[in-house]
Amino acid sequence: MELQSRPTVLLIDFDPDILKLMEYVFEGEDLELITCRTPEEGLRILSARRVGCLLLDVHFAHTPECFGLLDALRALPDGPNLPVLVTSAMQEVEISRRVLALGARKFIPKPFYPGEILDEIREALVVH
Repeated sequence: MELQSRPTVLLIDFDPDILKLMEYVFEGEDLELITCRTPEEGLRILSARRVGCLLLDVHFAHTPECFGLLDALRALPDGPNLPVLVTSAMQEVEISRRVLALGARKFIPKPFYPGEILDEIREALVVH
């Protein structure tokens, strides 16, 4: 699938500083960014509109909800094919294995370079 004219990326991250940083990084890019802070809110967004890529942070306090979101994606019409990139400051091998087993395309440890995230999103959108 080729890149759409302006693909939408949904970012779910508990940290408001990361949300602000990524909003800044996406300014002037050929991508639309939607942000939210909880997996529940993200699932509502994913149920209501088409998204080209999901960027999900697995935060320690919200890990069960994040894993639940990955499971819930399978029930959505576009869910099984939605490219999901997962970030986390927790660099435990088990977390990486688990998110990949649940269908994530890639696990990206924090801290990350914003340009790295943009490159991964663009690659996921082209492959998707």
